[in-house]
Amino acid sequence: MFIRYLTTKDKAELLIPMHKLSSDDNSRYISSLSLLEVNAHLLYQAILIKTANQDVNSFLDEISQDSLKHSTLLKALSTVSIPIAPQAPLFSEISATNNEAETIRNRIQATEKITDLMLPEIFRKLLTLETSLYEYYGFFLQIDLHKSLENIFLDFLNDEEKHKELLKRAEVTVSQKTQEQPDHTPQVKYKNPDSWSGAMPPTY
Repeated sequence: MFIRYLTTKDKAELLIPMHKLSSDDNSRYISSLSLLEVNAHLLYQAILIKTANQDVNSFLDEISQDSLKHSTLLKALSTVSIPIAPQAPLFSEISATNNEAETIRNRIQATEKITDLMLPEIFRKLLTLETSLYEYYGFFLQIDLHKSLENIFLDFLNDEEKHKELLKRAEVTVSQKTQEQPDHTPQVKYKNPDSWSGAMPPTY
């Protein structure tokens, strides 16, 4: 979690608007996004370990690998002077998203097995995470960047859009599979109620 590594002075600066941050703060801001993507990657990996649903695992693994790629690129970009849009989210918002990703991962790791009935709720939480990342990267396209940097963040946006679509497809896949599963409810053969009288206990 990014905030864990901040000094008291750093924590006091969490609410400083992005356009007032120094170049070092900008670097730390990019690093916090890199850490968020690492946590996203670890979250998807935790889900892959706990679920046996091969129909959706390929979707989740693709997102997981993209998250790791994003983290690596962002870590490299943290050494480059990149301006931050005035409207960009604060450190505190990114830290809160990071906390949520860690919380979900901890709950997943504490679960013995993820069943298909549990997956839709997990997918909705993941969709919220991917939507947040999409919005974070969108702010970088509101400022004047070198074309190569602009293309990187545009690729991030395209990946996040793809991730949202993959999660929606995964949820539909699980829903269809659940509906197609046979009903194993025991069948009770109808019997005329009049014939039950002999088996009924006497009344008093």
